[in-house]
Amino acid sequence: NRAVAVLCVVAIMVITISKADSRSKGRPGVCDLLPKKPSTPLSYGYQVYFFDQSERKCKCYWSRQFSGDLGGNAFHNFKLCMRTCRGTVYALLQHVIKNTL
Repeated sequence: NRAVAVLCVVAIMVITISKADSRSKGRPGVCDLLPKKPSTPLSYGYQVYFFDQSERKCKCYWSRQFSGDLGGNAFHNFKLCMRTCRGTVYALLQHVIKNTL
C-alpha cells in the first residue's frame, strides 16, 4: 500500500510539473522586457523597481503609472532593488533640491 501511495504522489507531481512547464512555453519572456520609462525623469509619483538584465543590476525610477500598468518586469515592491535604489533616489532628490534652490 505504501509503494502505491508513493507512486501516486510521484505521478501527480510529474503531471503537475509538466503542465506548468507547457503553460510557460507560450508566455513571453516578461522578465527580459524593460518597463516603459517616462520620456523625462520625474521626481514624484510611483516608485518603480526593475532588474536590468543587460547590466545585471537593480534600477529604479519614478513614474506617473503604477508598476502593473507599465508592463515588462516592473515591480512596485521589490525588496532587493529597494535596498539598492534607496541611495540613488536620495541622491537624485538631493540633486533636484540643490539645483532648484
